[in-house]
Amino acid sequence: MHITSIHGVGMRERIARFASWVLYIETNDPVRRIQNRMLAAVLVIMLPFGLLQAFALATWLERFAIMAGSLAILVAFYYNRRGTTVGTILFTVIAVLAVGVLAHPDSFTAPPELPVIIDSALIIPVAIAAMFLGPRAAALSCIGTICVLLLGAWLRGTPASHIINFLVFGVATIVVLSALLAAGAATYMAALRRVYVLNDEVEARVGERTGELTPVVAQLQAIRSEIEQRAETRARETTEVVHDMRNHMTTLAAAVELLVLDSEDAGLDPAAVVRMRTTFEHAFDAQRELLDALHEAALLQSNALVLQRTMVDLAYLVRHVVMRVQPRYDREQCALELDLAQDLPIIQCDERRMIRVLQNLLDNALTYTAAYRSDGRRVCVRVWCSDQQAIVQVIDNGPGIAAEQIATLGERYRRIVTGVGTPEGSGIGLNASIGIVALHGGSLQIMSAGLGQGATVEVRLPLPAALAAPVAEIR
Repeated sequence: MHITSIHGVGMRERIARFASWVLYIETNDPVRRIQNRMLAAVLVIMLPFGLLQAFALATWLERFAIMAGSLAILVAFYYNRRGTTVGTILFTVIAVLAVGVLAHPDSFTAPPELPVIIDSALIIPVAIAAMFLGPRAAALSCIGTICVLLLGAWLRGTPASHIINFLVFGVATIVVLSALLAAGAATYMAALRRVYVLNDEVEARVGERTGELTPVVAQLQAIRSEIEQRAETRARETTEVVHDMRNHMTTLAAAVELLVLDSEDAGLDPAAVVRMRTTFEHAFDAQRELLDALHEAALLQSNALVLQRTMVDLAYLVRHVVMRVQPRYDREQCALELDLAQDLPIIQCDERRMIRVLQNLLDNALTYTAAYRSDGRRVCVRVWCSDQQAIVQVIDNGPGIAAEQIATLGERYRRIVTGVGTPEGSGIGLNASIGIVALHGGSLQIMSAGLGQGATVEVRLPLPAALAAPVAEIR
């Protein structure tokens, strides 16, 4: 099987090389190249056909004529490859002579009382001249064909009345057919040449425009390279700063822990010590989350953030985030509701970063809701699947968002302005969350019916068909 395939490939390559060799024409004129390629294909087909025809003819004269015509075809093929009209003229002459030698008078003459029926093969020389040379060559080929037919009929002893009948009716038929062929071929070639002229004009204009745009393109590429370098530099510097700040925070956390232990040893109120430790832990956690968001935003801006995807239970992921933020919700006296659909699927995501995204959304919802309402605070988390997507919605009854502000949300260093207790912040967390969800192939959309109507943040993550089965089925 393997050897056959190798031989098959070799045969295809040989055929392709032979076709390229046959159709190679040495000329810069595109129309002439097309004409000579068409003629080359005709010559390659006619040569073996003529050689086979020679063995089927009865007389030695006809065989000699076919052999001589085949040799002339080879000569015509040689000149045709040179991109000249010599080969075409020679082949036309061969065709005219072949018609005179091979056409029997019965195929184009008839008694006076019968109509003359012209065999379509007699028009072949005219068709060749019209297609590959031009109208003048077609006219000369028509005259030559008529003369050769008359000479062949006279040499074969055709009655004069038959010849006269051919001159009256047959010649008229040949002339009309030749005129139609010449007119059609001339129209086609003229249209083809116009197409190439227009193509040359278009290429010239494109070349001019390209020359004009080359400096602009080079300038844009230089600007793009400079922007990429600056983004990489900024990401590297941000990474270094974040690393240093984390080290300082670790040192500070250790010092705070020692301070707490010393306070306990000093006999301070245990409840006060617990409150102090909790306050410091919350402050450190907030700073760590801010540093993580700043680092990820820098990586996103330089396209350097790489996700570490794993198989994660969507229900477990959401419950884990809710449990992490629940203490803060309890302190702010805000109800946190969880609405999970049945049989949520396993998803493929970067678990650590997706936890940060959902926690950021829940923290933002609590921050704005607590600043807006003194009581009746409520945030709801809904999770379900639809149209091969996992959908997570965070719905709050906070201050809502004005329509003109929704379009700008997600930009770095931009926060919602509510006019009533607007929380402080940089907006980096939401910007990073949008980028992380986009890297997962999903989308993050913010919706609100207006001020005082609360807000809804919706995260959609693609759910591949292979992962769309519920957890119970996968297990």
